[in-house]
Amino acid sequence: MAATVFGTHDIRDLQPGMLVDTVGQNVVYDFLDQTLAIWNANLQEILRLVGRQTTEYAERVNREGTGKMMPEDEFSRLPQRKSGGFESIYYPLKGWGDATGWTRDYLIYAKVEDLLREQKMLVSRDVRTLQDYLLGAFMRDDEYTYSNKRPAADLAIKPFVNGDAFIPPQWNSTVHTAPHTHYLGTAAAAIAYVDYAAMYTHLYHHGFGQNIELWISQDLEETTRALDEFAAVLDPQLVYPAGTITVPVVAPTGGNPFTFGNRIGRIAHMDVYVQAFMPDNYAFAFDRNQGPPLVERVEEAPILRGLRIVSQETHYPLERVEYKRRIGYAVANRLNGVVMNEVADATYVKPTDLEYE
Repeated sequence: MAATVFGTHDIRDLQPGMLVDTVGQNVVYDFLDQTLAIWNANLQEILRLVGRQTTEYAERVNREGTGKMMPEDEFSRLPQRKSGGFESIYYPLKGWGDATGWTRDYLIYAKVEDLLREQKMLVSRDVRTLQDYLLGAFMRDDEYTYSNKRPAADLAIKPFVNGDAFIPPQWNSTVHTAPHTHYLGTAAAAIAYVDYAAMYTHLYHHGFGQNIELWISQDLEETTRALDEFAAVLDPQLVYPAGTITVPVVAPTGGNPFTFGNRIGRIAHMDVYVQAFMPDNYAFAFDRNQGPPLVERVEEAPILRGLRIVSQETHYPLERVEYKRRIGYAVANRLNGVVMNEVADATYVKPTDLEYE
């Protein structure tokens, strides 16, 4: 019979250790709840690097005024001007979940380690789902409709500026007279300095340029390091060839010498980070000193936030526990983010294996 990840745990799945019945099922479930609370707190610290939280399904984003102040006329009057207006931004809220079931025989002989192992696997699935959902929020280059439940409404979820009708406001001497896109394809088959410079320019001409982070996928690291314009920085966690700051030769673990999530250098006025969760052939840049590019929508009631146990059911001789998370990611600042795809025909194509809705 073919193996499957779905089904009910029975007595064949047991591991050695302390019996759950000895400790008490209620004690174990309380402990599992506490470990989930710790995980949810740690997760929020990670997400603050990119986004902020809100309980709102919609926000009005003011457009900055353009042009200059006007001189008064001979009667000391000033011409009346309308404001720059606003744009409505909407956010989804999607439910994710998982469930685990056991036979009564399993629970009689189960150990605490058995349930902890299942929860660790649950957290691993949670991480993968959130990463894909978060990446999908800023790598999707088209608008889509989300059916909101409370209040009932169809919401238009927007990406970064993508050539739609939105015309960015003037910044200093840069005047935007037509729509443009922040979803770019490389100028040639291999990513080059000109591509990174284009990403920087697409942020700088909107006033974003104080502290730009550039996230690249692992497969782009070697190519990026080889560019003449790349300035490497030492990573204290890695071992480098004597007298150089080029590609490290030994990682502390003795594994892959390329680092993940740490700064490796600068190019085109941006700090470069290799991120393990970035899909191959993609790069993403944003200014950390400006409004976060993404927002995380959560439930209004704090008790409903995070990954949590939502039900414990007993239908002798079976037991079942359900876990759920309701969360939503969407672009909030449509100008503070640029995505680059290494592609031969210079046309951006979004990744195919992410969660987009």
